[in-house]
Amino acid sequence: MSVAEAPDIERGFDPFNLNAPHAIWNALREESPVFYHEPTGYVVVTRHADIKAVFDDWQTFSSENAQAPMRPMCEEGKRIMREGGFTAYSGLSARVPPDHTRIRKIVQGAFGPRRFKAIEPQIEAIVARQLDGIAPNGRADFFREVAYEVPALVLFTLMGIPAEDVPKVKDWAVSRALLTWGNLSDAEQIPHAHKMVEYWAYCRGLVAARKETPGDDLPSDLV
Repeated sequence: MSVAEAPDIERGFDPFNLNAPHAIWNALREESPVFYHEPTGYVVVTRHADIKAVFDDWQTFSSENAQAPMRPMCEEGKRIMREGGFTAYSGLSARVPPDHTRIRKIVQGAFGPRRFKAIEPQIEAIVARQLDGIAPNGRADFFREVAYEVPALVLFTLMGIPAEDVPKVKDWAVSRALLTWGNLSDAEQIPHAHKMVEYWAYCRGLVAARKETPGDDLPSDLV
């Protein structure tokens, strides 16, 4: 692989282009399969064989910065999170062997067929509830109201998160995504920094509860 300059290809960010990116990526694979993207400071790799080579060579292409923010956190945001006790670090995606191997083994066991079989009734209830919610309307956006929602709700079940906590956990997840991959101004980062403090306090409480009373969920397996 060799790195080229960013190609002169129109890459709009309106919803239409984001939802139908195939022509853009076909052009990138043909003209600039590996290039440096100056706005983000990242090297972009577009061909399958090259991507696989990167993933397979963790010694050269470490994943330890996988969750590093695209835009660094402002000093006030850092202070809010530091003083709020936010000490989160990636449990898996930003680790390298041997830590990655050890944690992956635990997580794979927790997400195995036995666990999904155990929560099968809850999964069926989740799907039924989502379908019942759209049935009276006669029509619906199936992706947004069912296909998008169900995997997250199943994951929350595996995590042992009560149904009543789902809205706030999803809200925290949005804040985490924006702080990691968004392009927020310093002022825009502040409310999300506060939400990360709330999120981390919730996680610590969940772990403490599982230490006291283990359940059949991922946090219990990890502690």
